[in-house]
Amino acid sequence: MTDNTPYEALGAYLAGEASKEQTDMLLSWRDSSEENLRLFNEMTAAWGCCYADYATFAKSREKVLKKVISLSRRRRVIRPLIQAAAIIGAVAAGFLAATLIVRIGEEKDNSLIIASPVGEITISTMRGQKSETLLPDGTRIWLNSGTSISYPADYGMESRQVTLNEGEAYLEVARSETLPFRLITNNGFIKVYGTSFDVRDYPEDANMTVTLKEGSIEHFSKSGVALAKLRPGQELTYHKSSGNMLLSECDAENQSVWRFGEMKIEKASFMDMILDMERWYGVDIKLTGHIPSRSLYWMTIKTESLREMLTLINKITPIDYDIDGKMVTIRVK
Repeated sequence: MTDNTPYEALGAYLAGEASKEQTDMLLSWRDSSEENLRLFNEMTAAWGCCYADYATFAKSREKVLKKVISLSRRRRVIRPLIQAAAIIGAVAAGFLAATLIVRIGEEKDNSLIIASPVGEITISTMRGQKSETLLPDGTRIWLNSGTSISYPADYGMESRQVTLNEGEAYLEVARSETLPFRLITNNGFIKVYGTSFDVRDYPEDANMTVTLKEGSIEHFSKSGVALAKLRPGQELTYHKSSGNMLLSECDAENQSVWRFGEMKIEKASFMDMILDMERWYGVDIKLTGHIPSRSLYWMTIKTESLREMLTLINKITPIDYDIDGKMVTIRVK
């Protein structure tokens, strides 16, 4: 059977360099049969996976290669993905492509990547872990602990839309004159005009926060009503239950240092501080005793262990604690 896969157009698309003619050709090929759609979704999902955890791959390529060799013969998409990777000159394209396939739907290191049968890609990080992914248009997204995003497999071809299902993400959105970028949240959507910003929306948090570092973004309600437009150095705090909003000045760079392995806790209640520590260290914390209700805390976590941070908290608020694997019990005195 003749292989009519348009590898050159696919390679350009994966690299974020496809022309309008190549994009139109790829769309036509993709929509011409269910098999083409399936192959397109698999290759697109697989390609995105490597950028979610490329650093791990680079550090342990021999280990990865051994696993790939044992699995690649059962993966029909390996060959076409390698061909597409070779076209755009990817470093170690064979290793890279195979590594991606291994990681689809498999929890490994920092992230879990799933390609659904309807062509939606979901990337998630476990608590205590962080990851980074690169979308086909060059947009980079960092995922904090316990975060999940999703986007269509044909992202960048006819539209650019990413959904933050939960958690915190920092985005550097590639500029496009023809395709606007939207980030969908549980509280509406954010229209982006080529920029860098941070969004935090954990289910257990009372507020969603949006912090703009560079560029311009606008927050809309679910019904499409414009609510607030941010300029660099501003933070929007959205109270989920009341719908009230507060726009304030902030240190935008400081708000997203978590992507560099540092967590800042500023003006946080005791309970909010504990929630942040649960996510950062990937543990469950059980509290007993008299929980401070009015105290506020400022802390910075870099390389400190959980035990070191609990010792530090004890100097501020007297506590006893016990660590049993992933279960931590804290008794406030």
